[in-house]
Formats: sequence, C-alpha cells, structure tokens
Amino acid sequence: MKLRIPFLGTLFIFCILLNAQNNFLAAKAAKTVSPVETTGLSGGSAEYISLETDAGQLYTLYKNEQDQPTLKLFNGFNWETVGFIGYPSSSAKYISLSFNNGSPYVAYRKDDNKCHIASFSGEHWLPLPSPGYIAKNAENIAIAFQNGKLFAAYKNGTEQVTVKTYDGNNWQDLPPVDQVSRGAEYVSLAFVGTVPIVAYTDNQRVRVRQYDGKSWRSLGNPGKAAPDVRAISLAVEGKTPFIAFKDAHQNIRVLIGKGSDWKPLGVIDNCPAKAPHVSLALVDKIIYIAYKGMENQVCVRRFNGWSWDPIEVKGFAANTARTVAITAAADTVFIAFKNTKQQVEIVKLNN
Repeated sequence: MKLRIPFLGTLFIFCILLNAQNNFLAAKAAKTVSPVETTGLSGGSAEYISLETDAGQLYTLYKNEQDQPTLKLFNGFNWETVGFIGYPSSSAKYISLSFNNGSPYVAYRKDDNKCHIASFSGEHWLPLPSPGYIAKNAENIAIAFQNGKLFAAYKNGTEQVTVKTYDGNNWQDLPPVDQVSRGAEYVSLAFVGTVPIVAYTDNQRVRVRQYDGKSWRSLGNPGKAAPDVRAISLAVEGKTPFIAFKDAHQNIRVLIGKGSDWKPLGVIDNCPAKAPHVSLALVDKIIYIAYKGMENQVCVRRFNGWSWDPIEVKGFAANTARTVAITAAADTVFIAFKNTKQQVEIVKLNN
C-alpha cells in the first residue's frame, strides 16, 4: 500500500526540513571575535560608551573616571586621545557623537543640567554656540548631521521629545514632535534620505515619527504588540528604517519599516536582555545587534534573512555597562563594552 501525501503536506514537511537545515547552517556560520588593542584606551569607571566610524576610522566616546566625555581614535596600533571635553567632575551624562566633514561633534549634559555641544577644531574643543548649551533639563540626547546641518533630539523638561537644528549661528526649534504624550525615553535620531525620523518610548510604548517639512507624522505603530518597552535602537539602510527594542519578556525584537507598516524580523529569545540599551548596525545590508544579556554576557546576533545567528563572544564579560555598542568600519564589525575592570574593551568580528 502506497502512502500518499497531499501537496500541502509535502510542502509542510519540506519547510520543516529546510528550517532544520537552515538552523544547522546558522550554527555553523556563527562568527567569533578577537580583541582590539587597548593601549591608550580608558582607565576605570567608563560609562555611556559609544562606538562610531568616520572616513573608515574607528572612534569611541565615553565618560571617563573624571566624569568627562572623552573621545579616542584608533590609529591601527593604539588609541589616541582626540580630547577631553568639558572640565573634570562635570558629571557628563547622555553623551552623543556625530561627524561633519571629518570634524567630531559631541553632545552631553553637564552637572548644570544643560545640554552642551562642542566641536573639535583640530586643536581644541569649542562650544557650539556661545554660551555653549541648547537646552536645560535635557536627557537621552542624540545628534546627527544631514547635508551639513546639525540636528539634535532629546527628552525635554516636560518629558516630551524636542528636535532642533543649527543654522551655523543659532538653534531653531522644529515643531513639537508630540504635543500630547508625556513620559518620553530612549530618544533615537536618524534620516530616511534627507528626512529626519525620531524613535522613542512614550510611557513604555514605541513611537516613530517623521518630519514632513511642516510637522511630525506618525510612522505606524511598530510597538503595538510589545508594551513595556525598555530600550530602542534606530538605524537606516538607504531609505529603509530598522528598529530594535527590548520587550516586557526581556526579549529583543527587530522590525523593518515599509512606509507606515512595520514587519517583524523575528524575536531574539535565546539571549534575554538585561541592559536598558540595544545597538543596531547595518553592514552591506546585513543586520547586527548587540546588547548585554541577563548573565552579564555580551550578546551579538546577525540576521541571516530568516533567523538570528549567534556570534560567539567567549572570554569577554560586560560588567555594569549601560551600553554595548556596535558599529562597522569598511567591512569589519566592532563591538564595545565595559569589562569587569570597569574599562572600555573593544572586539572585532573575525571573518
């Protein structure tokens, strides 16, 4: 007696087998990491670590043991200090880094509770503009350039998101991002083409808004199935936005934006998140994400088109870092975090 399997049943069995094969290949394809030279990097008590590239060069920004924002450049052999921004014991918080024509700009909040921005002249850090601050009681600061124009987004004193632009002499307010909601956190800023978009949580729900030149409009509801969001990372590839966040179950979700629709790219549930920050990076249309796991380990995942490949980060442990940052220079992916010695440590993915 021959056993006949209907076409849909055959397709179902094939999909199971294909999925099993893909999972096997994903495990085999997982990358490992190796350390980057740490000579000249941070001492202890580093906080607010970020990692950026400009013109193929790798930079890290962090708050040092004297509470100053500190920018370092990797010259291929060791780390050079680009400069200490502000004064010792300035209690810097919410630091953010961006570049314009090779010049670094750093935003941070000092102990005066004001958001300050400084640019590097090649010799000194200069406040922008005089008196050097753009807002009081600012938190979750993010800065970025688009066509030479500086944008700054932050949570203001009324717990709403404010976005400003700098015209070379003065700061100009854009219209309110959201006139109703309160409780903004985790502000992130990016550009879809030349159009600024901001992502943030509003009472622990994800919001994404786009500026149309006159007002801010909602870009769908990427967090409708995930209340109690605790972290956000926003990245753009071409004109396609991606957003990642930690949900109430400590899992990481990643979505891709299609107009006002957001499609899930799966849930990373095999490495629950502990730290209140996640970091996205896109390299040659490949999506990477890094964050701190529940066991203080550095979790790094790569999207292979249908699931998330684990990347081994054995031998490295994140301690009490607020952030684990990921970026890429050329085709090399780098991850930064605070190690058990309270120092900045940076590793790179092995090809």
